Amino acid sequence: MRGGMMDAGRRREIERKVYAGQRLDRADGVGLAGCDDLVWLGRLAHHRRADPERAGFVLDPRWGPATDAGLAADAGVTADAGPAADARSADAGPVTVLTYGRDTAPEIWVDRLMAVRDRQDADGGCRVLVAVRAGTAPEEVATADPAAPVLALRLLALSRLLLDNVARIAVSYPIEGASLCQLALNFGVDQLLAGAEGGPEATAALREELVTLIGDAGFRPVELDPEQRVIHTYDPPPSQADRRSEPQRVWA
Repeated sequence: MRGGMMDAGRRREIERKVYAGQRLDRADGVGLAGCDDLVWLGRLAHHRRADPERAGFVLDPRWGPATDAGLAADAGVTADAGPAADARSADAGPVTVLTYGRDTAPEIWVDRLMAVRDRQDADGGCRVLVAVRAGTAPEEVATADPAAPVLALRLLALSRLLLDNVARIAVSYPIEGASLCQLALNFGVDQLLAGAEGGPEATAALREELVTLIGDAGFRPVELDPEQRVIHTYDPPPSQADRRSEPQRVWA
């Protein structure tokens, strides 16, 4: 599908459905997938967040730097049988994982999301959809051709807009990195997954890093356990404006 500007009437129709809390259908998803207005897409996805003020994070060794390899071992990830074999999917209890790559066509992603939604309508077992970038296992990193950030943000926004029956959309912090994760929080993502290596001190440093990143993105950080139970709700760190308004102490 070639990107382009959506017809004004179609755009108003989709906006009306999103802001009224109505379910989008496949045709809506395909239309959104082909729209070049990424800012508008992000705004719609942000409106569909379960909580407009908070964003969560989970510290779990399974979501460390080798996430892709770990998923293959722990969740039985298998190749898609669909028309685009660059993505993989797996169910791991309350978590559904979809893997994407640079060749993932947004309209094919829409079809995968619709399959997840239909399955969720049937059994209601999924609480978190995790989008994981392909080619991040240790043996693949050297040759990986990662998906462009624009594509990643588009796929994440589509995930939030179409999966109205899945509570959370999540990404892996070690895989995506700080910059994309912070942007993703404004494109419908409301949870970051990470796992530190190196013991308690490394975990504490990672926790502080995530709290700051989420706060700087404009959300109140909430730490969750792997079962999605709240561990702690943090006060957001001072905004950049507040930091600039106060003299910085250079010497103790």
